[in-house]
Amino acid sequence: MLRPSYAVYWRSFIGAVRKDMCIAVLPVLCAYLVAVNYLIETDSKLLLRGCYVLSAGVIILAALSPWFRRKVIPGYRHDWGALLLGLFCVHLLFQALTYPDWSVSENYLKIWVIQIVTGAGLGFLSLSLFIRSGIDASSRRALGGAYQVVIAISIAALVYVSWRLYLRRAEDSFFIISNTDSVYYYQIFGNYAIVLYGSIAMILRRAISSKVAIRALIYRNAAQSIFTLWLFFLVQLVGSNNAAVVIVAIGALTFIGDTIKYFRETAGRWRWLGSLSLSGEGLVVLLVAATIIANLPPIRLFGYKPAPYLSALSTVPAPERVDTGPPSLTDSSLGLEGILEDSSVTSRSEILVTYGMAQLSVDPVFGDLGAEIVTGTPSKYLHSLLSIQTHLGIVGSLLMIGFLASRVRSFVKGMHDTVVIAFIAVTFIVAALATFFSWLPFWFAIGLLLAMPTRAQLRLFSESRTAGQGG
Repeated sequence: MLRPSYAVYWRSFIGAVRKDMCIAVLPVLCAYLVAVNYLIETDSKLLLRGCYVLSAGVIILAALSPWFRRKVIPGYRHDWGALLLGLFCVHLLFQALTYPDWSVSENYLKIWVIQIVTGAGLGFLSLSLFIRSGIDASSRRALGGAYQVVIAISIAALVYVSWRLYLRRAEDSFFIISNTDSVYYYQIFGNYAIVLYGSIAMILRRAISSKVAIRALIYRNAAQSIFTLWLFFLVQLVGSNNAAVVIVAIGALTFIGDTIKYFRETAGRWRWLGSLSLSGEGLVVLLVAATIIANLPPIRLFGYKPAPYLSALSTVPAPERVDTGPPSLTDSSLGLEGILEDSSVTSRSEILVTYGMAQLSVDPVFGDLGAEIVTGTPSKYLHSLLSIQTHLGIVGSLLMIGFLASRVRSFVKGMHDTVVIAFIAVTFIVAALATFFSWLPFWFAIGLLLAMPTRAQLRLFSESRTAGQGG
């Protein structure tokens, strides 16, 4: 039996989770990063599969909880955007279940469960209850203690992963030696690092507050900068350059947004143009810094090379590959040469120009999950959100566009944290230009958008909260 002090603390922690489910989501994402590190070391997916079960358990338990049913579900009964998103997921599931080629069908069933549903579910939980819950003085104290716990867990997980990766660093250069045959491990690591970074940044900004605006600005950006640089070097060490760019871009855009917000709140709207000019200068510096990092980084002195660091496979000839669609979490058939080709921006633009029209013409109405195979160009699937049209047709495209249209007003006019806006903006830009529609950070961002209340929902939440306080 728990001692009273522990029982009281546990009840307080559970109460905090009921106010902000990101407290539960963040440890799950930390577990994913540790699991991918374990995959790199042992070529075992045991921990990764355990994380799939863990994340599904968190989502299901949250959905079945009474407080979730009371605070969240009622607002979505007349939400046509949420309905369209649900129909999109059903459309994809139906296409996967009925596709004649089982290898393609199996791959998309995994994508549906592991990336789309799980990614959107975790993103939704990271924001939904926090927006809809009233935060009074007592719950703020409980939240503060819970935030400290999960931040400590995040630091411990990152320290552990950093230590294990450092031990695997090659002696003569800045990259790791991997023991896994899965050559997509750097993408998996980078994807989970992006969503982990987004969750850490949200928790940090909710935990750090000050009565003086400039102090809050300095404290939050200083803490976020530490995690930005930390995760940037981790994903670079593993070889996920795209994730490194996304993480830095989210951090920089958050800082720019905070600067604009600070000047508007403290100096009046007449200083808005000045703050915008300052932010523009910051953006130019960011672009210059990104160019330097990608081409002539200072850490080149330590042997850094800006390419996927797959030293264990660099001497292995690329085998002949028959692709069945976009890379799955278990795909291990693509060699180094293919990775370098597929990861290049030039290659992706050439694929769009050369093979895009053929794939778009396979089945314009319902799409074809094996569009690149049907056209005789396996592995040449479109790396952009146009892949929704090629693989799910106009039906899938209209369902997704309809959902996004339902959230435009909430995204633009809602009083959301700057880091949430930055995460959604950056991931959508990257998804539109360079990734397949099943990219995990994109679906995490979809979950964040789904959590943003529409105007009708905000009115309903306000009325229910007023009625509860009156009772």
